Amino acid sequence: GSHGKTTTCGMLIDLFEQAGKCPSYALGGLFSDGKAPGAWNDSEWLIAELDESDGTIDLFSPEITLILNADLDHHSRYASEEAYRSVFRELANRTGKCVIAAATLEESIGRGLEAVSYPNLSDAEPMETNLFGAFNQENIRFAIAGLEAAGIDLPKRSFFQFSQIKRRQNFLYFSPRVVVLEDYAHHPMEIQAIASALSKVSSARKIAVFQPHRYSRTKSLKNELVDALSEFDSVYLMDVYAASEDPISGG
Repeated sequence: GSHGKTTTCGMLIDLFEQAGKCPSYALGGLFSDGKAPGAWNDSEWLIAELDESDGTIDLFSPEITLILNADLDHHSRYASEEAYRSVFRELANRTGKCVIAAATLEESIGRGLEAVSYPNLSDAEPMETNLFGAFNQENIRFAIAGLEAAGIDLPKRSFFQFSQIKRRQNFLYFSPRVVVLEDYAHHPMEIQAIASALSKVSSARKIAVFQPHRYSRTKSLKNELVDALSEFDSVYLMDVYAASEDPISGG
């Protein structure tokens, strides 16, 4: 999906390991504790984060697929929301056993698929965990649904400790007066989610240092980025990070 892939994939790896399984895995990020982002173990399971930005998602036919969301992104590759969502629809069609998708995607991706389920995320009780924010509670529910689809029981505990992933809601400094948080949020939906989560834990002034990611995304989502960043009291705006793109007019 558009948001939460790396975090949810890391959560799923943790849940498998906490349940006494040691899956092989390939993560699109780095664990903060130095654990390798990929591992090949003697296991029937491989947990992999798939990426739609470069088309490699088309090369996979999983047994179980989690589709977290599908907000239009990677505008240099996908000309429309329909083109973007079709990639996930095709992945769902290639899935052998079970597709777990957000309920908001029922019409655009899951309609007509018998093997799709929509976990009830909104009514679920919040889990005690070391990760903050409503968006992470949703990621956890997806990871649990994936664990259950694999036929593995959720470990019995009241508090779940998940591995922190670099540049994903990392607290670099924390005191009663000042909190410094680093995050990879580069899409307006992600920025709004971070702003909302911070507002629920602190009434202090919020200062954002933001580096736009890709010229194509900046051009296509300029108005939405402005709206999302307006949630902060002050914004320090850096130059666009190219991410291999050449500069484009308006980007």
